[in-house]
Amino acid sequence: MAKMPQVIPHMFKSFEILSGDGKSIGTVRLSKYDIGSSRHEEIVKDKIKVVEDENRVLSISVIDGDVLRMYPKWEYTMTVTPMATQGGEQSCLVKLAVEYEKRDEDVPTPTDYVLFLALQEFCWHFKKLKPSK
Repeated sequence: MAKMPQVIPHMFKSFEILSGDGKSIGTVRLSKYDIGSSRHEEIVKDKIKVVEDENRVLSISVIDGDVLRMYPKWEYTMTVTPMATQGGEQSCLVKLAVEYEKRDEDVPTPTDYVLFLALQEFCWHFKKLKPSK
């Protein structure tokens, strides 16, 4: 994840681990990023709540940052299920479940944030993205 600002610089501005080892329960991370059409920098501080390697489950709770102004509760869980295709190739089904509360009924559905989270967590845990040349 620390390399995400180099891989996708128009989206990720910086990333740091504030406490923990970056992959275990209790780890606190700080990200700066641009999302959506507004393209203004936002920050998010989150904490890893659940890591189940056997079940391939990761749960994270946002504990500080811009997203909490509109969504005072923001938690998400990613589950990866390995699958075999008919051709014998390996594949995975990735599910992202987001639990949030809107500040009020005028706050829009957080589509941009959900898409950003999916990309961020996929890259963080699977490290498949490589810089394009």
